[in-house]
Amino acid sequence: MRVKILIFIISFMMFGCATNQAKMSKQDVILNNVKNATDQVTLDMTKMYIEKAYLWRNFQPIVPKGGRAMKASIRIKTVDGIIVPPTVKVKEVWFVYNDKAWKSVNIKEKRRFENILDIVVYDGAKLQTGIKVDVVVVLTDKFGNLAYLKKKSQTIRKVW
Repeated sequence: MRVKILIFIISFMMFGCATNQAKMSKQDVILNNVKNATDQVTLDMTKMYIEKAYLWRNFQPIVPKGGRAMKASIRIKTVDGIIVPPTVKVKEVWFVYNDKAWKSVNIKEKRRFENILDIVVYDGAKLQTGIKVDVVVVLTDKFGNLAYLKKKSQTIRKVW
């Protein structure tokens, strides 16, 4: 009887460890994709890039001490001027600084003209102003395909 219990405990520990390891591996894969994003992606047969990204934190006297969380305004355009397919959506926006990454999901999309997709990110990280971060937009299509689009070295500005 003791042998059966011991085998059960060892088996449970092995499978439990494997499950936790798989979860960590998935997170590592996501962070790896974010850090290895490219400056141009193709999704739904349309090449896109980030034309500009403007990041800021508000430190005006009327806001709470320490300033508000970061906001960002990001513009995605198509390379050849064709429309951004309506099936392409923004899933997440990441901000990468050195070896750390922060995800924002409080995002609003606005399609301007046919070849422009504007994004506003709210409630971002409270990162230090003046530093440069990489902005990574994760796009998805109707089939669930993901594309990781990067704009390197964007300065976080301070609004007084």
